[in-house]
Amino acid sequence: MYIPIIYTGSFPYGKASANRVLSYAVEMAKCGHEVEVISLVTYDQPFTDEEREDLIRRSAITYRGVNVHYASGKDFWPRGEGYKVRKLWLYLRGILSARSLLNKRKGDYLSIMMLSSSIFQYFWFSSVAKRNNAKLVIERAELPSIEQNKSKYEKSFLGRLLIYFTKKAFKKPDAWILETQHLVDYYIPLAKPNCPYLVVPMTVDIAKYSLPTKMLSPYSPYIAYCGNMSEADGISILIKAFALVAEKFPSYKLVLAGDSSAVPAQKQLVTELDLNNRVVFLGRISSEAVPQFLTNASFLALASPTSIRSTTTMPCKVGEYLCTANPVIVTNLGEIPKYLTDGVSAFLPEADSPEKFAKALEKAMNTDRDTLISIGREGYKVAEANFNSTVQAKRIVDFLIELAEKQSLLL
Repeated sequence: MYIPIIYTGSFPYGKASANRVLSYAVEMAKCGHEVEVISLVTYDQPFTDEEREDLIRRSAITYRGVNVHYASGKDFWPRGEGYKVRKLWLYLRGILSARSLLNKRKGDYLSIMMLSSSIFQYFWFSSVAKRNNAKLVIERAELPSIEQNKSKYEKSFLGRLLIYFTKKAFKKPDAWILETQHLVDYYIPLAKPNCPYLVVPMTVDIAKYSLPTKMLSPYSPYIAYCGNMSEADGISILIKAFALVAEKFPSYKLVLAGDSSAVPAQKQLVTELDLNNRVVFLGRISSEAVPQFLTNASFLALASPTSIRSTTTMPCKVGEYLCTANPVIVTNLGEIPKYLTDGVSAFLPEADSPEKFAKALEKAMNTDRDTLISIGREGYKVAEANFNSTVQAKRIVDFLIELAEKQSLLL
């Protein structure tokens, strides 16, 4: 079966959403399906020499069995502000090319999967799917911006107009794939009547994390964080919490891997707390380097503060953390307590408090080795049972087939 997936963003070398798509797309391909990620714009990424040659020659690469077609061609999306005309041109070229590709493959696919928050894309690809007798299936892992920043949009006429058309757009998909029950409770009442949906929690390529073995690194022993360095993930809370226990555990470092415009302010905070020799900023590391970096750590930490996002979603990085079988310290928010138990499969401090997170760090670092091994193993079992991309990929394929069968009965 041909499974096209529409994606806007850096792929396959991207952030959390790209890793999620890749995790189940690879498993679908292993099962014999022809999976093609149609990337609407092309970002310059750490391509291999062979991939770069393919990109130049055919605007496409094959990555771990998944075809990646760059619909806007080999011209890279400009980084930073400005370039508005060029960006508009590349975007329009991308969606037109994607439509053309899908029209040519009419009859080869049952559904078009799409990860997008763009209301224009909902209308556009709904029309493409309808023309080709296919279903448009939207995947969402978080609430739309109109909900996350509701008060901001409600203040202006244009904002209220965006809210109106966004909710109109939610009527266009034929089915939804949603990461949490919170998202089901939000999107499905706004969707078509009796719109089918599937809850698919975060997906992780567990096999990728079974390959590395723990090794000493220049930073060992260390507490690791890996992901976006924005304050939405509580980086300053984590730094302040570490400062409160640093003197008690002089051998440990806090090592942060990721990038964000907030990093300069975070480095200033480290200087003010006199932790320059104890906190390491690695910058962004490649997705291939992430498993070894996390495996080498003694503890893995995430100090997410309370927000609409953190209370309605499950951070992808938590799944990756758990796959290492290292003990995880993560704030007790959103979907976390649904899967993890404090002191059994993870350490779960309350959110928004450096002091409470510091107590959890101290508790973890004072825990005996056998208990830490047990907690790490229990966390791994949670990931294996709930977030395994092999299992979730099969559920998604079965869902797409079921949608097509229902459609055929109606014809």
